[in-house]
Amino acid sequence: MAVFKEALQLQQVPLFSGLDSKQLKLLAFTCEVFDFADQDYLFHQGDASDCVYVILNGMVEIIGSDADGKPVLLATSPENSLIGEMAALGGGDRTAGVKARGAVTALSIPNHRFLELITGNPQVALHVMQNLTAKLAETSRHAADLQSRLDRLADE
Repeated sequence: MAVFKEALQLQQVPLFSGLDSKQLKLLAFTCEVFDFADQDYLFHQGDASDCVYVILNGMVEIIGSDADGKPVLLATSPENSLIGEMAALGGGDRTAGVKARGAVTALSIPNHRFLELITGNPQVALHVMQNLTAKLAETSRHAADLQSRLDRLADE
C-alpha cells in the first residue's frame, strides 16, 4: 500500500485523527501493514512485545488461558482498535493472545515508534489512556461477575 494511501486510511482511525498529514505519512512510512486469515494469530500469550497493532479492517479475538492452560475467549476488538499497547507500555510479554476472526488487516507499529507517538502527541496519549481505562473497567466488571458466580456456587 502506498504511503499516501496508508496515511489517508490512518486518518480515519480515531487514535490518529488529531495527527497532521506529515505525522500520518511518517507513521505510514515507519509501520507495516499485515493481512491475517481467519484464525491466524497476530501474537500469542507470553510472546515478547515488539509492536502494537491497529486493526484497520476486520475483528480480532483476545485469547487468554484458564487455570488448566486451555484457551479462553476474553474479548473481541473491532476495526480501529489498538491491540498490544499494555505490553508495549509495560515493557513485558504479551498478557493474552490475539487471533483473527475472519480476514483482518492490521497496521504494525514498532514499540519505540508507538512510545514516541504517545509522548509527542498529547491527544494520542489521551486516547490511549481512555482505551486502557475502558479495558480496565471491562476487566473489573468481568472479575466482579465471576466473583458473584463463585459466591452463588459456594452457597449452593
